[in-house]
Amino acid sequence: MTSRLYIGGLTNPSVGAAALAQFLLSLRIFHRVLSVDLVADPSTGVPRGFAFCQVQWQSVAQKARRSVEAEEEEEEEEDDQLLSLLKRYNGTTWKKCKLRFGRAKETYKVRLQREWDAEAKLTEEQEEHRRRIQQLMTEQRQEMTQWFLEETKELAIRVNTTSAFMGTCGS
Repeated sequence: MTSRLYIGGLTNPSVGAAALAQFLLSLRIFHRVLSVDLVADPSTGVPRGFAFCQVQWQSVAQKARRSVEAEEEEEEEEDDQLLSLLKRYNGTTWKKCKLRFGRAKETYKVRLQREWDAEAKLTEEQEEHRRRIQQLMTEQRQEMTQWFLEETKELAIRVNTTSAFMGTCGS
């Protein structure tokens, strides 16, 4: 399970992405640092003092090797690990920076992809529902046609019987 973390308090402009990744790994609570995005002012390029990091937790990586756990359990464990990280390392001084950790919101691209996937699933479910309704309507139409043919046949028999009876009565 991976998490996206917010790391604030990066006031030292000499702090780079590689150094921050190394620091996070040195805490020994992360299995891997997948990405580090130091946020900078787009017009000046000056760091804004915070970063977003995509990390994989140590214990989750170990569990993944043993067996596949339920997603809910992993999320609960991730929450516990994040709380532990906050209690233990919030306010830690590193390279003259007082660090603040937190859970970051998902990126725009990730959220957009999740929404597209949900919409595609909904569209598939709607299409399946439409096919099922068409199938039921076809079955009902066939039953009605069969009933109509049987009723028409029965009526024709009655008309023929009545005509034959009327023919014998009139003679």
